[in-house]
Amino acid sequence: MAIKKITVCAVLTALGVVLAEVVPAVKTPIIQVSFYFVPIALAAIMYGAGYSVTVAVLIDVIGTLTMGVGMFNPMFTVTAALNGLIFGALLYRGSKLSSKNDYLDSVITAFISATLVTLILNSFNIALITYVDKGVTLGERWIALMFPTRALQWVVMFPLQAIVMIMLKKLVLPRLAFLTPQRAKN
Repeated sequence: MAIKKITVCAVLTALGVVLAEVVPAVKTPIIQVSFYFVPIALAAIMYGAGYSVTVAVLIDVIGTLTMGVGMFNPMFTVTAALNGLIFGALLYRGSKLSSKNDYLDSVITAFISATLVTLILNSFNIALITYVDKGVTLGERWIALMFPTRALQWVVMFPLQAIVMIMLKKLVLPRLAFLTPQRAKN
């Protein structure tokens, strides 16, 4: 089963790189609206946090090094790992944090991911690496990035992630049952 999981995660990673770097819905230096979270969510739903963290980190590293704009920044890799951990902890039915309610788990996961990772932490990371004007503090840059530009991304990504995660659990996962361990099929 381990070889099957690794193979599936490799395919999910490749899909994530394509969705993040090649076909994002919207991609600017500050805002990115894409479906790169789908492979991370699938890894989380099927195999749990360890696999979803690995897929999220690999998507970030491979995507940045092969097709990304600018230099590799490990702070974004840390937030990608945190995102994978959130997905795995809440979406995997074998997790202690999962409520076993697909709708509730999907909405809570999307809210935490969009708020903590996208709006707060990634906005902070962008504020750290953007041009520093004399007299403008890091906090001022962070707030200026969060509102309104990053808040707009949150408004789009939160419902998009919640709806897609519910669809993944209800429509896609049953068709991928042959790829999941027995305990995740419940």
